[in-house]
Amino acid sequence: MKVPFVSRPGNSWVSRRFSTQAEQRRVLSTQPEQEIVLSAQTEQEIVLSTQAEQRRVLSTQAEQRRVLSTQPEQEIVLSIQPGQEIVLSTQTEQEIVLSTQPGQEIVLSTQPGQEIVLSTQPGQEIVLSTQPGQEIVLSTQPGQEIVLSTQPGQEIVLSAQPEQEIVLSTQPGQEIVLSAQPVQEIVLSTQPGQEIVLSAQTEQEIVLSTQTEQEIVLSAQPGQEIVLSTQPGQEIVLSTQPGQEIVLSAQTEQEIVLSTQTEQEIVL
Repeated sequence: MKVPFVSRPGNSWVSRRFSTQAEQRRVLSTQPEQEIVLSAQTEQEIVLSTQAEQRRVLSTQAEQRRVLSTQPEQEIVLSIQPGQEIVLSTQTEQEIVLSTQPGQEIVLSTQPGQEIVLSTQPGQEIVLSTQPGQEIVLSTQPGQEIVLSTQPGQEIVLSAQPEQEIVLSTQPGQEIVLSAQPVQEIVLSTQPGQEIVLSAQTEQEIVLSTQTEQEIVLSAQPGQEIVLSTQPGQEIVLSTQPGQEIVLSAQTEQEIVLSTQTEQEIVL
């Protein structure tokens, strides 16, 4: 049964429709497209609307969503199941997502690309970002790395496992790597190609270099040589075994060779 009520105040129509069956809708309307729908069944949603596209949807079942919207694309969604996410958004792409399961992430975002993600599982990472490329990642597993970055390429990576390296970088190519295992090297670099490598094992060499091709190599084993070089071709080699030669050279072809074995020659 439908009971229509129609009045005409001024020049505008006001209609109210009360329905008990059919779609079991309660429609309270003051203007066309400005309807208030109270529904007990049929998708089980309650729609409270004052203008077109300015809808408030209160739902008890189905998608179990609570949508509170004041403008198109400016909707607030409170959901307790299906996705179990809570979305609080004031503008498009400026959404706040609080989720307890599926992905288990919490996203707090004020601008596109400026998101804060707090996650307890799947990826287990915490991302705090203020600008695109300026992200802070705190992760306890998968990769187990902690990245603190202020600029793209200027990242600080603190990692406990997988490669077990700690990277402290201030500029692209100007990175400091502190590694405890796998390769077991410590790299201190101020410029690309100007790296200092301190290694305790694996080749057991210490390389101190200030420029490309101007390297100082101090090695205790494998080759057992010590190379002190200031210019290409102007190298000083001090070796205790394999060849057992000591080469002191100031320039190319002007070398001093001190040898204790292997041809047993001393050349000055």
